Amino acid sequence: MMKAKNRMDDIEKLRLLATRVREAIEMRKHELSAACGPKSDRWEQFPKCCCAMASFLLAKVLRVNGFGQFNMVSGQRLNERTNDLELHHWLEQDSVIVDITADQFPDSRDELIIVTTDNKWHNTFSIERRVYVADYEKEKPQAYAAMFDIIAGSLEPK
Repeated sequence: MMKAKNRMDDIEKLRLLATRVREAIEMRKHELSAACGPKSDRWEQFPKCCCAMASFLLAKVLRVNGFGQFNMVSGQRLNERTNDLELHHWLEQDSVIVDITADQFPDSRDELIIVTTDNKWHNTFSIERRVYVADYEKEKPQAYAAMFDIIAGSLEPK
């Protein structure tokens, strides 16, 4: 966990790495879709409908880079304008929120990458569950391993 005196530095380092992960996803979404299986275009809509997978990949990158374990938080809310149920996933570690897909919602902050302790916007969702991201990986180990390799390869120094 982040120590209080280094918290601002750690938050900035988190933001930089989260930004790199988002950029890698945007550049390699065709390959990520292929890793999900034949005829999959799952990542083509990024960030829409990709928050769980993107959060998983981000959490693993953060863990591998020394930021520790994050929880994946799943929430839902009713869109009062459309009457649709909206689902969303993001990462939390203690009071720090990391979200690289919030911009799929029109009422989100005007940021592509959210790394904050301000939970006001995320609290508009009713929390359904919090799970360790390592547990999430067990659902489709081969697909997630392939997707992680794609992202990790994009992050390596050139």
